[in-house]
Amino acid sequence: MLQSDAGVADYLPLDADTENIFDKLDDGILLAHLIHKINPDIIDLRALNTKKPLNIFKIKENLNLAISASKSTGAIVISMHPEIFIEKIKHMELGLIW
Repeated sequence: MLQSDAGVADYLPLDADTENIFDKLDDGILLAHLIHKINPDIIDLRALNTKKPLNIFKIKENLNLAISASKSTGAIVISMHPEIFIEKIKHMELGLIW
């Protein structure tokens, strides 16, 4: 689905035998690209902070953008905030991307 997306080349492939998906979701870039794949009109990828290294403020901007965009897909987003991804609260992360 995202293998041809140059914006997430550093994040793929995901290893199903490990929990590295949580490490790859923590800056909001992969999450934003996933949402963009669902509906390209929901999120403008040009708004993402992609220049590495990202500081905590840029990471939170990315995550807030992705979380807000996920609401527009019709996903039920309750008590979702950037710290969930930064602190890797796995069940909450899975609840959003599932």
